[in-house]
Amino acid sequence: MKNVFCVLSLLLTFLTLHAQDHPLQSQIDSLNLKIESQKGAQQLQAIKQLAKIYSDPVNPKLDSLTLRGLQIARELGDMNTAASMATKQIAFKFRILNRPELAVPTFEDFYPQLVKVSNDSTKAQFLLESAHLFAFSPMPEKSLDLSNEGLEIDGATIFQKGSFHHAKALALSNSGQFAIASDQAQKALKLFDDEHITEKIEIRGLLSTLYSRIGLNDLAIEENNAAIKMARELDNPRLLLSFYFNQATNYLHKNDHSNRIESLKKSLYHARRLPDPSIIEPRILGATIHAHLDADQLETALRYHDTLQSRPPFYIEGPNAGGYQLVLGKFAFAKADYQTAIEKFEKARPAIMSSPDYYDKIEFLTALKKIYKAAGKYRNQAVVADELATIKDSILNVQRTQGLTFYQTKYEQSKRDATIAAQRDEISYLDAQKRIRDLWLLLGAVGLITIFGIVFFIRHRKTQKEKQKLQRAFTQDLIQSIESERRRISSQLHDSVGQSLLVLKNNMKQDGNQKDVALMEQTIDEVRNMSHKMHPYQFGELGLMASIDQLVAQLNESSNIFYTFEDQTNGTTVDPDRGILMYRMLQESLQNVEKHSHAAACKVTATTMGQTLSITVTDNGNGFDVAAAGMKTLGLQTLEERATMIGAQLTIDSELNKGTTVTIKAPHHV
Repeated sequence: MKNVFCVLSLLLTFLTLHAQDHPLQSQIDSLNLKIESQKGAQQLQAIKQLAKIYSDPVNPKLDSLTLRGLQIARELGDMNTAASMATKQIAFKFRILNRPELAVPTFEDFYPQLVKVSNDSTKAQFLLESAHLFAFSPMPEKSLDLSNEGLEIDGATIFQKGSFHHAKALALSNSGQFAIASDQAQKALKLFDDEHITEKIEIRGLLSTLYSRIGLNDLAIEENNAAIKMARELDNPRLLLSFYFNQATNYLHKNDHSNRIESLKKSLYHARRLPDPSIIEPRILGATIHAHLDADQLETALRYHDTLQSRPPFYIEGPNAGGYQLVLGKFAFAKADYQTAIEKFEKARPAIMSSPDYYDKIEFLTALKKIYKAAGKYRNQAVVADELATIKDSILNVQRTQGLTFYQTKYEQSKRDATIAAQRDEISYLDAQKRIRDLWLLLGAVGLITIFGIVFFIRHRKTQKEKQKLQRAFTQDLIQSIESERRRISSQLHDSVGQSLLVLKNNMKQDGNQKDVALMEQTIDEVRNMSHKMHPYQFGELGLMASIDQLVAQLNESSNIFYTFEDQTNGTTVDPDRGILMYRMLQESLQNVEKHSHAAACKVTATTMGQTLSITVTDNGNGFDVAAAGMKTLGLQTLEERATMIGAQLTIDSELNKGTTVTIKAPHHV
């Protein structure tokens, strides 16, 4: 009886599941029948409907179906549908099959026809998928071109525009331009709303990678852990396997092999939760083998190698062949078989050195240099060492301050010091006058001490008010004169000197003197930089927030400190006179960060609450004792004077070894 009940229960479950799947299967069968029996627009409509069903979840038949749809749409002249089918083709080959080389011909075939696509959103989606395709290729500059083209499409959605910035961040990261990449990632983050939590998590992961690229491994790990926490809430295995794999890379840079191995185990676990783990499992298995070999755990590495060999042949062939040769080379090195190790590494060289990831190349060349050294082939070791140094220099070389910027800063500092010295002399003269007047009053007050005491008190208060009033006037005149002079010199440099240098450059081009032309172009760039630093000549057009964004981007190009800017003002406009003073206060604060903080990262945040604009500068540097320093330093004193001019509230919070936070709050309109 119990067995009969079990059989009936299983039968009921089967019938229930079959009843649930039956309507969808009937719809698929019906659409397939229409595709085979009809022609023209009706056939294409059936393909579109079936492609939508096959897209979620992805069905392997989607590839051939969309290819057929692309051909029919072209024949019918329906370029909007053709673009949609081409986009699905690229996405399937790139994202599902993980074969970007198969997706490139589809792009090259359809891209010339994109001008015939009338729907802006469809056109943008094709460019977006293609931009992501090339972001991971040896041609990241192609991704930048496609992203910029997509951003110019008026009808592109906000989500698509954010995704274009995301693609640019990926391409810039893969080409070694990490500071600019982080700026693009921040722009993407601002455009994604709470509905796009997956995209936000991916960008957080990208920022973690960028931190890692510039050597801030602790910050990278912290950012990646935050992304993992968000991905756990979604229980998304694709995101989790990626973040754990990135975390393993962060631990590799810290030589923490224990946590590296643990992260790779978790990445492998989530990869095997995917419908088709074979897309990513070969890479994770290879990385796990490398990790155990680096940790001198040869037996464990061999067990994972046995697992890799037990998988289908494509795990170690085709696109995975280079990585597998590298695994064999490391095994040979661990067994002191240096000749075999060299042969395997040289076989893997083309695949590794064609990778857009600079750190893959650095890790490969570092290991190869060790093998040549162990084998006693010192000439080969020297060649590899030179190659390794060249790659490191290409991504770790920090731009240095230009000469014109130095002299411009020196000139501004000297002029400001002279003006402040003159102001202090004037105040000292007033103090001397007051002391003489007080002395005569005291000498004449012998018999009328009470009356003259009252008179003295009144005069004393009046004099103090006059002194404060004059001091404020001097400060305002000083700052206004500095801004006026900066604006004049900036205009002269930009409009007069810059144009004259441009004419000279063009004349040199005609003379064919390319060496001098290059020098002149550098000089023109330096003059423009100096002009912008003296006064942002587009301030009136761009406004305060865009000018701050440019300032942070320029600092990232020339500084060892990693700067970010987060604009939470929702497009609030700021009175120009107040805006330029707040901009100068921000410049002064960031200059203090550069000179004194020894920070690794600094964040600028702009927010509004009612009629109040708040700008906050936070760094993770050395910090200082605010009570001991007071406002004695010139930089802090200038900040306080500018704050007084616009009725701003200036707050400085700092502790030794815990960083510094400067907050400026002021009404954004008079």
